[in-house]
Amino acid sequence: MDIAHLESFVTLANVLSYTKAAEVLFITQPTLTRHIISLEKEVGCKLFDRSTHQVTLTDEGKAFLRSASKIVLTYRDATHSLQNTHQSKRQVLHVGYHRGGTQHEIAGLFRDFLAQHDDFQIQFHDGNHDDLLDLLKSGSHDLCFSMATTLAGEDSIAITPLRTLQTVLVVREDHALAERKSVTFEDFCNEPYLCVEKRITKAWFDFIVSYYIGHGTLPRFSGECTSVTTLLLMVDVGMGITILTEGCKNVMPPSLRAIPIDDIASPKSIVGHLETNTNPALDVFMKWLHAHLKHYS
Repeated sequence: MDIAHLESFVTLANVLSYTKAAEVLFITQPTLTRHIISLEKEVGCKLFDRSTHQVTLTDEGKAFLRSASKIVLTYRDATHSLQNTHQSKRQVLHVGYHRGGTQHEIAGLFRDFLAQHDDFQIQFHDGNHDDLLDLLKSGSHDLCFSMATTLAGEDSIAITPLRTLQTVLVVREDHALAERKSVTFEDFCNEPYLCVEKRITKAWFDFIVSYYIGHGTLPRFSGECTSVTTLLLMVDVGMGITILTEGCKNVMPPSLRAIPIDDIASPKSIVGHLETNTNPALDVFMKWLHAHLKHYS
């Protein structure tokens, strides 16, 4: 006896409408009809009386419903229990990443990993500089995807470089520099500068300030916010310019332009993990990652 046929019977017996039952089961009405006809042939009697306007259970259908409902319920309980058992055996990785652009870089990486490791469960957590660092050092997160400057000087954290990031100036499409192929500091040093608050992206904030100081000045701060999304909105409405990595292109509105900056150091994207982390899933991922990076280098 096909469990799908029993589920069709129990659902139809409860709603007494082929249209509603088919919707509940996410199948077509012809498929539902075939299920009922097949089941009636198997049990050797009619289970429903059908008319143009209504569907009703026969006496045999009413009697059969009690047993069929128990079978369907038992089947669902059994499959749910099996799924929970399988889920509990899955290896879990907790992955922290910086808000705004970073997620697009790691998405492809984890798609490739999960394609080869379907027994893994990945829990993603976005956060700011301090949160990610604290959660990584406490062991709450297994991995932190960020820029090298975020984890610089942390002796307890092992760092694996991923790739070099291009640093870009972000301006509106009608800005005087919008059509430039690249720019240098002198092109925009006097522009009003917008940024995400230092407490959220401390490493990047310090990196940009150091860049300005290296040219003998400081940014002309004209506004700050709490996310890259809001930062891009502020640039879009004409409040100033900002400096980000190329990852911002993935979340940028079409009215903005990202122009490579020639005379600024290129930061590296990295993944860090606590050297004392004993999660076996972390060891599996890091071995895969090193092989993956070697293959594509």
